[in-house]
This record gives sequence, structure tokens and C-alpha cells, in this order.
Amino acid sequence: MGRKSAYVDLKKTVVLDSKGRRITDEYIEKSLKDTEEIRKQLYAGRPSLTKEGVTSPRVTVRLSQKLHEQAKKKAKKKGISVSVLTRLALEKYLKAG
Repeated sequence: MGRKSAYVDLKKTVVLDSKGRRITDEYIEKSLKDTEEIRKQLYAGRPSLTKEGVTSPRVTVRLSQKLHEQAKKKAKKKGISVSVLTRLALEKYLKAG
């Protein structure tokens, strides 16, 4: 048998949270806002490489198996991700003209 939901009139019934604070409609609204902010922070993705509030463009490249293995090995040796290694290599290439 499933769990039944019940409506509680928080203006008439005193309900306390685990810290003994009274739960009111305002308490619930604030909790929902706080939870939404936490959710946004947790699932916001990586920080922008451009500037705060701006999504950095994403580029997908196809590599040969051999080149991918070499990139993974070099990235591991340097303690960086393949993504960072790729970005550094592209920046170096573009600066060289």
C-alpha cells in the first residue's frame, strides 16, 4: 500500500523541524529557494573560461586512437585533463601563427 499524503494547515497545527523551529509557509518558501540555489550550484557545470555568467563554447574533436592515448599519457604526466592539454596545445599553436 502506498504512502498517503496529508494536508496540514500550518497556521493551525504546530510542526517543528529537527532543530525545534516552527515550520510555517514562509519557512517552506525560504527552504525551497535555498534548495534551488544549492541545486544550481551543484549542477552548474564547470566555471566559465570566458567570464562569470558566460557559458564557454564547447568544441568536440575526433582523434585517432594513437593520438588520444598519447594525449591521455601526457596529460596524466602533467597532472591535467586531456581537455586542458588540448586547450593549451591549441593556444600554443595559434600564438605561433
